[in-house]
Amino acid sequence: MKIIFYILFTVFTVNIFAENFENIFQNANESYKKGDYQKAINLYQLIEKSNESDILYYNMGNAYAKLEKFGYAILYY
Repeated sequence: MKIIFYILFTVFTVNIFAENFENIFQNANESYKKGDYQKAINLYQLIEKSNESDILYYNMGNAYAKLEKFGYAILYY
Protein backbone atom coordinates (compact mmCIF):
# COMPACT_ATOMS: atom_id res chain seq x y z
CA MET A 1 0.00 0.00 0.00
CA LYS A 2 2.87 2.41 0.80
CA ILE A 3 4.41 1.73 -2.61
CA ILE A 4 1.19 2.61 -4.40
CA PHE A 5 0.88 5.81 -2.38
CA TYR A 6 4.49 6.74 -3.16
CA ILE A 7 4.01 6.14 -6.89
CA LEU A 8 0.80 8.17 -7.01
CA PHE A 9 2.39 10.98 -4.99
CA THR A 10 5.43 11.07 -7.28
CA VAL A 11 3.34 11.13 -10.46
CA PHE A 12 1.11 13.88 -9.05
CA THR A 13 4.09 15.99 -7.94
CA VAL A 14 5.86 15.65 -11.30
CA ASN A 15 2.72 16.71 -13.17
CA ILE A 16 2.26 19.78 -11.00
CA PHE A 17 5.90 20.80 -11.43
CA ALA A 18 5.70 20.31 -15.22
CA GLU A 19 2.64 22.57 -15.46
CA ASN A 20 4.22 25.16 -13.17
CA PHE A 21 7.47 25.04 -15.18
CA GLU A 22 5.56 25.68 -18.40
CA ASN A 23 3.66 28.63 -16.89
CA ILE A 24 6.79 30.25 -15.49
CA PHE A 25 8.71 29.67 -18.73
CA GLN A 26 5.85 31.14 -20.77
CA ASN A 27 5.63 34.20 -18.49
CA ALA A 28 9.39 34.68 -18.72
CA ASN A 29 9.28 34.54 -22.52
CA GLU A 30 6.38 37.02 -22.60
CA SER A 31 8.28 39.40 -20.32
CA TYR A 32 11.29 39.13 -22.63
CA LYS A 33 9.14 39.94 -25.69
CA LYS A 34 7.72 42.99 -23.89
CA GLY A 35 11.22 44.24 -23.13
CA ASP A 36 11.07 43.55 -19.39
CA TYR A 37 14.37 41.69 -19.42
CA GLN A 38 15.00 41.85 -15.68
CA LYS A 39 11.64 40.20 -14.95
CA ALA A 40 12.41 37.57 -17.59
CA ILE A 41 15.76 36.87 -15.93
CA ASN A 42 14.13 36.58 -12.50
CA LEU A 43 11.60 34.07 -13.81
CA TYR A 44 14.27 32.10 -15.69
CA GLN A 45 16.27 31.93 -12.47
CA LEU A 46 13.30 30.37 -10.68
CA ILE A 47 13.32 27.60 -13.26
CA GLU A 48 17.10 27.33 -13.18
CA LYS A 49 17.10 26.40 -9.51
CA SER A 50 15.09 23.26 -10.16
CA ASN A 51 15.68 22.31 -13.78
CA GLU A 52 18.56 22.63 -16.23
CA SER A 53 17.63 23.38 -19.80
CA ASP A 54 19.65 24.51 -22.80
CA ILE A 55 16.88 26.81 -24.04
CA LEU A 56 16.62 28.33 -20.57
CA TYR A 57 20.30 29.27 -20.53
CA TYR A 58 20.11 30.59 -24.09
CA ASN A 59 17.13 32.80 -23.21
CA MET A 60 18.86 34.07 -20.08
CA GLY A 61 21.93 34.91 -22.16
CA ASN A 62 19.76 36.88 -24.58
CA ALA A 63 18.04 38.78 -21.77
CA TYR A 64 21.36 39.71 -20.16
CA ALA A 65 22.71 40.80 -23.56
CA LYS A 66 19.72 43.11 -24.01
CA LEU A 67 20.54 44.65 -20.61
CA GLU A 68 24.14 45.03 -21.84
CA LYS A 69 25.42 42.78 -19.07
CA PHE A 70 27.70 40.93 -21.46
CA GLY A 71 29.64 38.99 -18.82
CA TYR A 72 26.44 37.33 -17.62
CA ALA A 73 25.30 36.85 -21.22
CA ILE A 74 28.49 34.98 -22.05
CA LEU A 75 28.17 32.90 -18.90
CA TYR A 76 24.70 31.71 -19.85
CA TYR A 77 25.51 31.16 -23.52
